[in-house]
Amino acid sequence: MTAAELELEHSVELEVMMNGKKTTLLSAVEQIVGTTALLTPIQINGKVVGFPPNCMVNLLYVGENQVFCWKNVKLKAVRYEKKIYHSAELAGDA
Repeated sequence: MTAAELELEHSVELEVMMNGKKTTLLSAVEQIVGTTALLTPIQINGKVVGFPPNCMVNLLYVGENQVFCWKNVKLKAVRYEKKIYHSAELAGDA
């Protein structure tokens, strides 16, 4: 599966690992721009979450009765068409 094949408004799971700890966050695909998925921004207490460079993130997408995984995805908050998203570069196949 490639980024272009992702369904809009489809949920994704983000496995976040940092300093030996792991958590899972939920988001959704809002737009695809080339190989970048623009996701619903992750917020805590009304503030957009930042993901530092030493943070490892796997993006999981369930489709076609399979789980697709992009490993070590870089997430960053971006503004696109006057709206805030978390962008995930999904180069190559999951």
